[in-house]
Amino acid sequence: MPLDVPPIVTSALVALAAFVLMEPATYAAHRWLMHGPARRLHRSHHRHVAAGIVPRLEANDAFPLAFAALVVALLAVGYRVSALGALVPACLGVTAYGAAYLFVHDVAIHRRWMPVARVTVAPRVFARLAEAHLRHHRDDGEPYGMLWWRLGAGAQASGSRPSQVPREP
Repeated sequence: MPLDVPPIVTSALVALAAFVLMEPATYAAHRWLMHGPARRLHRSHHRHVAAGIVPRLEANDAFPLAFAALVVALLAVGYRVSALGALVPACLGVTAYGAAYLFVHDVAIHRRWMPVARVTVAPRVFARLAEAHLRHHRDDGEPYGMLWWRLGAGAQASGSRPSQVPREP
């Protein structure tokens, strides 16, 4: 006997699954794209952090713009093709992840666009996220994840650096 699940519940579950799956997708894009063939764009972010510069815009900002354009295109397809309607809640989950990433990475950690004196909601969680991300900048390696800083933990236990990690000249 099939379950009669209301469409709103199905949509919420699809959006939640998309949000959760964005962390491993972000990890993979960061490690194998941004620290691989697209490192020229991403290097701008590492250089600014190393120099203590907080720019309004940097070449690295091309990544979220490209990802957002892809999500908008998929959202349009989801709205226009009824058989692909699940793309709509999936895109909403991806967008929610993007908003969380923007807040954690750009606002709370790097203080871009909106200086935040301190985060008062879950300060220990934000402190751990910031510590892990700044370790990534310092070591130019793990962790590549953002909202779940333990993703990929132990991948460099030997101390070796992945071959795709850019070396600054």
